[in-house]
Amino acid sequence: MQVSPKGFQLQVRLFCYLRCRSACDKFCSVEEEETFDIGDVSTSSEDNIVPRQHTSDAPSKSLPLNPDPLLNTDWSQAKTSLTFNVNYFFTCKMGVESVCNHCQKLHDNDPSAWNASFPNNRRWITYSSTTMTGMLQGHIKNWHLIEYIEIASNPNRKWPIQVLNVKVAIGLGYTLDELKEIAKMDGKLKKLPPHPTNSTTPDDAASKKQANILPFSLPQLHNHLVDFIVADDQSLNVVKCKEFECLLLFLREDLEDKDIPHHTKIKMDIIQAWKDYFVILKQDLAVCILTFIELILLIVSVNCVLRIQLRMFPSPLIYGLVTFDSPISL
Repeated sequence: MQVSPKGFQLQVRLFCYLRCRSACDKFCSVEEEETFDIGDVSTSSEDNIVPRQHTSDAPSKSLPLNPDPLLNTDWSQAKTSLTFNVNYFFTCKMGVESVCNHCQKLHDNDPSAWNASFPNNRRWITYSSTTMTGMLQGHIKNWHLIEYIEIASNPNRKWPIQVLNVKVAIGLGYTLDELKEIAKMDGKLKKLPPHPTNSTTPDDAASKKQANILPFSLPQLHNHLVDFIVADDQSLNVVKCKEFECLLLFLREDLEDKDIPHHTKIKMDIIQAWKDYFVILKQDLAVCILTFIELILLIVSVNCVLRIQLRMFPSPLIYGLVTFDSPISL
């Protein structure tokens, strides 16, 4: 499995953003902002400045040592939304085979009927722990397409559609209800023509964007704010900007001022997003290491076989009995 370039890029952005903001917080606290009243002409408090007392160069022992929140990745509230659809169908754990919950339930209800319908394990229930997410999504596409569309039709869905044929069909102008009826007839969504009411030319990029636009909810609004702040390196105080608040209220009629998160909430969401992506990155790297070890073992085994063959059937060219300058004679 290869680490997703997009996911790795987002992790780097999150890391750089949090590091830069942490450095700024050492010099300026968000909670302790200073305001100036231009109209106030009273005597400034700076007129009677108390001289600073000399302090030693030794470091203060009273300062608490706050642990780096980025280093604490043992806990995670939720996995990345890119794998929510797979996590709904499969039980995935590190170092353990991935099990399809739907297939396992059907098999346990009537094992004999299952074996008769799918001889020679034509329909797999378990996959290796190193199986890529794309393979698991292919299992969903081949065997649980209708169930997948029904779950995706839920207005409270909090994960983007990742199954390829469903994503492309949405880009062609089909609704999830229409795709469900088509899937019931042929069981697949291959080679669908553009929707009759869709006069635009199909675009793969537009299909992916449209499929990844989730129904509106406050948690999704917070996620989009996190992505915007991190990707554009915005200040956390952007959510306190009156013009920005008016923009959000303008784009959503039923949105209230209390629904816009405070900068402290955004900060915690950014740290949590980093932890979630870091957990996924460790899982991907673990799979890469296992794949690399398997490749090394394969190369070593092939090398051993070649050495054995050369000893059993020695080549005159290798042992110097034959040269290119002299005729072949043994």
